[in-house]
Amino acid sequence: MVERRTASRGLRWAAAAAVLAAGGVTLFERLRIRHSGKPVQLATGRGRPLDPPSAMALAHGYETVDTNVRALVIIIAVSVALIIGGLAGVFTLYASFARQDRASAQRMTAEQKATIIPPEPHLQSNPYRDLNAALMEQTQVLTTYGWADADHKQPRIPIDRAMALVAGKPLDGQPLAKQPVGAAP
Repeated sequence: MVERRTASRGLRWAAAAAVLAAGGVTLFERLRIRHSGKPVQLATGRGRPLDPPSAMALAHGYETVDTNVRALVIIIAVSVALIIGGLAGVFTLYASFARQDRASAQRMTAEQKATIIPPEPHLQSNPYRDLNAALMEQTQVLTTYGWADADHKQPRIPIDRAMALVAGKPLDGQPLAKQPVGAAP
């Protein structure tokens, strides 16, 4: 993790240096042309024109200096070189990390490399369907009459009816007669 952060920081510094270098080349070229005092003619015929612009051209805001092709070529060349260098650095870092991962994987024991299979039951294929089926089964048990055991010795009543009986409501709706405390049923 620390190595990746360091690599990322290094790439940011390289990008910043490229931008500063490109700006410095452009600024240097502009100052050299401006302070030379003589017209600059490049091999392409561009540069500061030999004939000064007319007053009407200046009034309309036309440019008085052509594009400096040499500076543009230098900027593009430096940018391409920095991009290629950055990509080479990234691929080198990636290869280094992959080598470290392979080396750490070779040091693992057989127990560490073993595939762990969890005990039965394995994952459910449709857990929502299984949950709904379990809830419906529980609702069926809680809301119907039936037998609580397989021998048919202990009956089961719905939970609503059991709560009513505990609260003292009989089947016919008449309240149960209260027995005195301590009396036998």
